[in-house]
Amino acid sequence: MPEYQGWYEAISEPPTYTMVTNRQQSRFRFLKNGVAYTFKVFAVNPVARRESEWSSPVHPSTGANKTEYLREKKRVACLMREKVLQERKLRKQKKAQEQQAIHQKKREDLQNLEEKETRNELRKKFDRKKKREGKLAERERKKQQERTERQKKMDEITFFVWIKLEQRKKVLSNKRRISMIHRERINDMQVQWTARGRNPNTVSSMVAQSMAAADKSKIKALKAKTDKDSLTLTSPEKNKSGKSNSSEQSPKKSQTKKQRPDTKEDEKMD
Repeated sequence: MPEYQGWYEAISEPPTYTMVTNRQQSRFRFLKNGVAYTFKVFAVNPVARRESEWSSPVHPSTGANKTEYLREKKRVACLMREKVLQERKLRKQKKAQEQQAIHQKKREDLQNLEEKETRNELRKKFDRKKKREGKLAERERKKQQERTERQKKMDEITFFVWIKLEQRKKVLSNKRRISMIHRERINDMQVQWTARGRNPNTVSSMVAQSMAAADKSKIKALKAKTDKDSLTLTSPEKNKSGKSNSSEQSPKKSQTKKQRPDTKEDEKMD
């Protein structure tokens, strides 16, 4: 079975033919002695085709026998094997380095992610702490504001209470002063008692007296009016007749009748 999924193509300069093989070592035939040949190898697979650089010039020798040829062939095979092994080793080392770099990058990414998560957690904790402190400060500020408002209201209430007390003091002092003035007036007044034992200096008695005086003035006005009417009605012809005497007597009777209720009203008012 071939080692690789592909093949090699070798050409020469000056051109001879194209040799196709799937081995890493082969024998190029039909060369001329004394001619310098250079070779180029193409690595071909179903995906791509790559070529190598031209090799150093090689001169086929004429005096070589079979044993020397086999020895040279073995030496070249050993060199090629060592070269292939070295390339494989370098490839493995490179692959291992790449894998190590990938693992290192993954570890660094994981470490960075953990650090980022820890930073995020610390930031979240710091933010929560800051929010908590902000809420506490806001509550304290609200409490202080409520205290100041309450103190302000209490100051206003105390001020209004003080004003009310001052007003009450003024009112009481005015009442005392008025009561003293009234007491002095009462002491200065001359108390007069009626026959029924009433004081005429009281308010009710004063009102009754004023009403009685008004009634008396009205009665006097009515009397004067009736006297004028009686004078206009009397004439010399009527004075001779008996009717005129009766008319003269009638107003006197009416006056006497009207005077009687006045006396009753005066007694009631007293």
